[in-house]
Amino acid sequence: MKSALILLAFMTITGTSLSQEKFPVLTDDALVGSEISNLNHQRPYKFVVFGAIKCSYSKFLVDQLSYFDDCEQLEIIIILEDSKEAILKEYPKLIETYRVYTNEILNYKLTKNQDITPQTFLFKDGEQLLYIKGVKKRMFIKINKKISCNI
Repeated sequence: MKSALILLAFMTITGTSLSQEKFPVLTDDALVGSEISNLNHQRPYKFVVFGAIKCSYSKFLVDQLSYFDDCEQLEIIIILEDSKEAILKEYPKLIETYRVYTNEILNYKLTKNQDITPQTFLFKDGEQLLYIKGVKKRMFIKINKKISCNI
């Protein structure tokens, strides 16, 4: 019992979880804007950001994603809980750099905490390697350690 409480406290403090999410099924009808280069799809690591336009933490996180722009092994995929029109209005330049999807059409369901944004997931070959709930100090460094980008 004591070890279970310690594990629960650790997960709460670090914002990580042992629950595994499946990589989302990304459909063209949920894609906002036009498809970007197919070269990005061949990158082994996928960093999925699950957020919402009206969430200031999501906005902050999305604004910082350029940190990984020179990482050749990482593709960034953004899923927002907003309509295509709202996403296009708020992030017209974002869709030129990343694949952005509306969850109104995609309907990606998280195992838990569906109402909490942002949440980020790092996948390789469809397997979840990392989960971070919210925005955490040094989270990009933690992600970079998993993928070893030369940033």
